[in-house]
Amino acid sequence: MKNKFIGFLGLVLLAALAACSVPNKTYSTSQDSAVINTLFDYAPTYCLGRYTFNYPKALTQELSSVITIDDMTIESQFIYPPAFKQRIELREEELKKHRVSDDSDGPFLKEIIRINDGVIFDRNESYAYPDAARELEAHVYIDNVAFIIT
Repeated sequence: MKNKFIGFLGLVLLAALAACSVPNKTYSTSQDSAVINTLFDYAPTYCLGRYTFNYPKALTQELSSVITIDDMTIESQFIYPPAFKQRIELREEELKKHRVSDDSDGPFLKEIIRINDGVIFDRNESYAYPDAARELEAHVYIDNVAFIIT
């Protein structure tokens, strides 16, 4: 009886192994494959601080996109240098005008850190949160692509 049980268990394990070894088939058409291949043909590597990632050049041409990694949101948009500089100036003015609920938590914009091709705003998280709840907001410009990281 014990030998039959071990034999049966062996057959079940063998069947499970055979079933798992069958390759997973994807059902994409040749048209889908062509679009995907051309999208990722040229995906330069971007470096933001200690993070590096490949981002398809085709997505930076016409579209704006948003991606979330852990608790960080990265937004990208194709933009020309003068428009990027204006965007930073307008955002800085907007943050300087923000008020806080308690005067001891002011000012809303704590520090402006200038970096190569960008800026980092150290600011309060919102109007109602105390000074201890801060958020860094980075605006970086790389190869005609503006990145906003929050």
